[in-house]
Amino acid sequence: MIKIDPFENVRKNAHIWRGEQCLIWYNERIDDSFTLLVLYDYGDKKRRLFLDVDKAGQKIEFKNEEIHDELFRKLEVEIYTVQKMLGSQN
Repeated sequence: MIKIDPFENVRKNAHIWRGEQCLIWYNERIDDSFTLLVLYDYGDKKRRLFLDVDKAGQKIEFKNEEIHDELFRKLEVEIYTVQKMLGSQN
């Protein structure tokens, strides 16, 4: 049986931090590009801050936007899944 790790070669360094009202996910890929995602919950408003930088630092995508509850929850679940796969106990 061949076991495939979907995160092999995808990330070189990944960290997840949880606060009372925010969640931060830093993902550095092996090509030295990275993504930083911050989700923060103000109760009635949910916001997402997203930063993606390519390996050469020439393509930078930045968003700071209000998102609806459903997307916020989906992102939380995705981050929780990655956290479990990384074996993190944060």
